[in-house]
Amino acid sequence: MRYFLFILTAALTGFAGGYLGTAVGNTQGAGSTGPGSGGSSSSSGDNAAVVRARGFELVDGSGRVVSRWGLDRHRRPVLSFSSPENSLVPLALFGLSESGSPVMTMSGEEGKPRIRLALTKDAKPQLIMEDETGPRLLLGVEKADDWGLIFGPDRVRIGTTMESEGGKKYVRGFFQVNTEKVPRD
Repeated sequence: MRYFLFILTAALTGFAGGYLGTAVGNTQGAGSTGPGSGGSSSSSGDNAAVVRARGFELVDGSGRVVSRWGLDRHRRPVLSFSSPENSLVPLALFGLSESGSPVMTMSGEEGKPRIRLALTKDAKPQLIMEDETGPRLLLGVEKADDWGLIFGPDRVRIGTTMESEGGKKYVRGFFQVNTEKVPRD
């Protein structure tokens, strides 16, 4: 019987503490972002706080920056990840391109882009793979309505192109191979 009373008392005390904590927490926290946040907030009546800042940095245990969330030098939003050894070179980046379309880039340790997934200004997809000499493979839209798989520089092209004739639109497939030797830098 004593064990039952102990469990009942603990349950009721827990319930009361949870209820009071929720009631007090909802009246004290409205409109604040917490100590040391450096941001400002606004409340829309449902006690939901909004934190505002110019940027955020994630640091490792040694205080080295490994990720940034903010604006790039062109004032476009970007989320980037870098190695602790070189926080100035983003290895992975998600943001907006010059045209305002989303882009995701993965780079090598030296900072040169190796893989880029993007939408064109017409919101059509592109996957571009590069090496130290530049773009080597494009999958997606090359221009307008031309879709393809392109190996570069100017080696192989496989895809479709849109053509207009007599007021009608047609899709034509193509396969093109350049068998000439192309010097590599």
